[in-house]
Amino acid sequence: MIDIPLYMFLFLYFLFLAVISVFLLINLYHIIVSGSMTLTSFFLTFLIFGGLGFTLYMTLQLTAQVHWGNTLTVFDPAWISNIFTPSNF
Repeated sequence: MIDIPLYMFLFLYFLFLAVISVFLLINLYHIIVSGSMTLTSFFLTFLIFGGLGFTLYMTLQLTAQVHWGNTLTVFDPAWISNIFTPSNF
């Protein structure tokens, strides 16, 4: 039986958040260093930070009650072995 614990998906999500955070920091650094702090760049950066904050908040709300020790069964050999047994209807 091949099982994947749910916390593996949580680790993948944390990795995704780390990558997004790095890109946001690079974006802020580029805006500050290049001197292109205009109203448009400020507004879009604020919008992206707001969207990220909202996404993190909703993720926290939705995943707070998940039991991360549960497993997701990907493959079970019993699924195949039951194909060739005669069934009584």
